[in-house]
Amino acid sequence: MNNDIVARYEQAQMFMQGIMTKSVVMNDAVFPHWIEESHCFWYIRETKNGKEFRLVNAESASNILAFNHKALAEILTTTTGKNIDFQDLPIENVTIISSPLQICFQALDTNWLWEPETQELQKVELSSNTEENLYSPDGKKSAFIREHNIWIRNQATGEEQALTHDGIADYCYGHSELSNKVQALWSPNSKLLFTIQLDTREVASRPRIFYAPQSPPHIHHAPQGGGLHPQLTQAKMAHPGDKYVPTYKLIAIDTSTGRLQAADYNHLPFVSVGMGFFTDEHLGWWSPDNRRAYFIDVTRGAKTARVVEFDTHTGFTRVLFEETSDTFVKLNQSAADLPMFLPLPSSEELIWFSERTDWGHLYLYNLNTGELKHQITGVSSSGDNGEWLVRNILHYDIERREILLQTAARDQSISPYYRDICKVNIDSGALTPLVSGCFEHLVYQPHSLAVSGRNMFGLDSIDVNGVSPSGEYLVSTRSRVDTAPVSILIDRDGREILSLEISDVSGLPSNWHWPEPVKLKVADDQTDIYGVVYRPPGFSPDKLYPVLDFSNGLRYLDSVPQGSFVNGPNYSYNYLMGAAFAALGFIVVAIEGRGTPLRNKTFQDHNYGDTASTSDFTDRIAGLRQLAKRYPYMDLERVGITGMDMIADSVYGLLIHPDFYKVGVEQCFHEPRFTHASIGETYSGISVDKMATPKVRHAEEYVESLKGKLLLIQGMLDHFTSSSTFRLVQALQQANKDFDMLCLPNESCDVPNYAIRRTWDYLVTHLQGIEPPREFHLTTSRDYLFY
Repeated sequence: MNNDIVARYEQAQMFMQGIMTKSVVMNDAVFPHWIEESHCFWYIRETKNGKEFRLVNAESASNILAFNHKALAEILTTTTGKNIDFQDLPIENVTIISSPLQICFQALDTNWLWEPETQELQKVELSSNTEENLYSPDGKKSAFIREHNIWIRNQATGEEQALTHDGIADYCYGHSELSNKVQALWSPNSKLLFTIQLDTREVASRPRIFYAPQSPPHIHHAPQGGGLHPQLTQAKMAHPGDKYVPTYKLIAIDTSTGRLQAADYNHLPFVSVGMGFFTDEHLGWWSPDNRRAYFIDVTRGAKTARVVEFDTHTGFTRVLFEETSDTFVKLNQSAADLPMFLPLPSSEELIWFSERTDWGHLYLYNLNTGELKHQITGVSSSGDNGEWLVRNILHYDIERREILLQTAARDQSISPYYRDICKVNIDSGALTPLVSGCFEHLVYQPHSLAVSGRNMFGLDSIDVNGVSPSGEYLVSTRSRVDTAPVSILIDRDGREILSLEISDVSGLPSNWHWPEPVKLKVADDQTDIYGVVYRPPGFSPDKLYPVLDFSNGLRYLDSVPQGSFVNGPNYSYNYLMGAAFAALGFIVVAIEGRGTPLRNKTFQDHNYGDTASTSDFTDRIAGLRQLAKRYPYMDLERVGITGMDMIADSVYGLLIHPDFYKVGVEQCFHEPRFTHASIGETYSGISVDKMATPKVRHAEEYVESLKGKLLLIQGMLDHFTSSSTFRLVQALQQANKDFDMLCLPNESCDVPNYAIRRTWDYLVTHLQGIEPPREFHLTTSRDYLFY
């Protein structure tokens, strides 16, 4: 066996083990937890021996241990009889309370409260109620879901009362399709609940998709619980073009009388931006008068979004204003970001995000009249042409009438993907840059993808916010794909208060080459596109390397890293997966072609409806040819393609451009026809079977052109991608085409280590012409985070 290829596999494995762990890099970001309404926050500092809980006081510019770790370890050891390492305390779901200092946490399957001053440690008994509670603003009541109905509980007496009685499994109260959180919102006076009733009665029953929270997996071809025969379970799911889709009925409930008042309005179709109508998307809110509520209605296909007023006493509704598009209306720049609209209840106004000028900007509306007051960002009076983007709303200051926000593309000399930090007055539009430069500046927001991921993997608690409750201070992480991240604390005027963490990259191999950010041109030589080039560790320009296109084509989610490690999209997966492929001996290139997000509307709408043209292949091929001229060690006679799971890039690359791409691996081939209606209809049109334009064909119609080597990997528990995959397989078979396939009976769209290793083997075999290590036993961060 070639020892060199074994060493390459081991190094690629090392990068994969660094995803969401500290084995490759430590402290690549700071995730702040602000303590009550103070200017103090705590965060977790990673160390070689474990972790530290740090306490930062922004006013005194101090960064100290949050508490005596050794003292807590000793008292936990004494109390539990378990040997506790003070350098790596096994505590999670931490809450720190000041005045006096109290530490609440979970450890050893128990909830604890520790008071450092008195050295008292006590167990905290949890309520026997298993339902998730939504507490009223006055703290006297909580709402929860039981047997498809909404109940409330008196927090003082424990008395429970059902508010609804007719809820059933497919017409249930307070549920969202993709979330188990209580979908309701208390009125400011704690007397009414604004909620939804999810209607799936007419929706088709289909084999269950992987993310439906209320149903078990669908077809078990090899049941893990035993049994000889396949097991089938189903769930309600709409496909694009179906007559019936899940809808929401909007309701207000008087909790003192039990009176229900439905909104006199059509049921809203489920059009997902996040996971929950109230909890993640925040598509409904109250007015201060406790009578009127507001909601956002996004139509099927997302070509129209309306802001609607709802009189919760009478049911009367009126449309205040609406936004339309020939393609789709977005409420955020990327599915990884929070929606960018902000109700201002105290002034009866709404800050609204729109791409009506081709660029994503903010607008101020009067919620009494529905009239546009004025455009906030991108106005000519600010001294620019408005050809830039608002990326995130971070905080609103009521007294100053100022927003803290992040923008991109204002500086034409740097990548339009790099975010800065600014503040803007919503009346004058005056914009003041706080942090800028040729870097990606990240301010982590609650419920963002990175924060939710850390919580899901048990790495941190969910209450992360990069901005203090008052908006006086911000924590920002600065990085680029070719630099180590640095996290700083600044004030609202942009002054640096503290350098919090400089990431420790000592886990990188000594022959590591930092990825290179590159600027290229699309096929028409007019539009700029951007990408990242990874080179193998130990790279030599005197060698000739095969090339791997590691791009992904989605209109709603970016995939090419701008920051390094965890500061890129999808946690650190994209960044370190690219590094792992490079370690195998490839020049790895990721490019954002036209049809992807985070640019102007024209760029995003390019070839709308055509899945094969998302992150346009002609752009990417043009970019690869430019790079090959720049770097002659790139061998364009040996170009492979692969990507993240559920992206159709590899199949389309080999079928539509068979003379360019020679080898491809597709993991869970995904076509919009078989996805959830809310996604497929938004980004490909409601008549998705014909797509948006007559010229577009489906993958199975291109099979005659296949020339290269294709490996299809399919998780058999994933309904909608298996439908796509097996239609393609049938077409390939009928065309008498050779291809390879790997079916995984008990996997969905999550690609296990075995499939990753088989992907490596396939690319190494057919692009490098060498034999891979036989049955290399791959371990990745999955082994640490999921088992």
